[in-house]
Amino acid sequence: METINGIITSINEYKDKEFIVSILTKDALYSASITRNKRNENNSLNIFSMGEFVLYKGPTKYFKIKSFYPKKILTNVYESFDRLLVLDFLSEILSKIDYQTINIFKLFEYLNFTLINLDNLSIDNNLITLYFFYNLLILLGLDPTYTNFYKKGEIDLTNIDLIQKIDKKTFLALFRFFSKILHDFLGVYLNSYYNFK
Repeated sequence: METINGIITSINEYKDKEFIVSILTKDALYSASITRNKRNENNSLNIFSMGEFVLYKGPTKYFKIKSFYPKKILTNVYESFDRLLVLDFLSEILSKIDYQTINIFKLFEYLNFTLINLDNLSIDNNLITLYFFYNLLILLGLDPTYTNFYKKGEIDLTNIDLIQKIDKKTFLALFRFFSKILHDFLGVYLNSYYNFK
């Protein structure tokens, strides 16, 4: 048995009656399987749920989830279509990055911070989205250099001020710019930009 604390970053169907769940912790990315029946018994096992997982080794290469004790379930985010688009972006980008070359601890911290604040409807979702994207690019070894529409004095995505708001035009320009960096240097193409338009 192994007990870990983490965030579910993806849930994918596997064979007929199982799912493969990716769990990001401060130390590693785990893959664990769970049966459809077991998942139905625990309706808190959803993408971006955070909590404690008890895993055991099964006969396959994957761990199996014995139990899950939620610590944070996103609830408010489902009241806002714009925030659901952010979840879609997070899901897409987390499925396309290389976890072998990234600082897992920092990625976990950024994702945890992003999700908690995304679920707080008083915090601007444009700001929290750009915060995650900007810092992920840095973790990937890329430099999201400031441009003429991104002055550090106006928008500082390293030391985030949670009362700050970012208008839609600025958000789209920066998101497009960050997406271009990701594509040009790592060959990762995001569909998420078209959802935000």
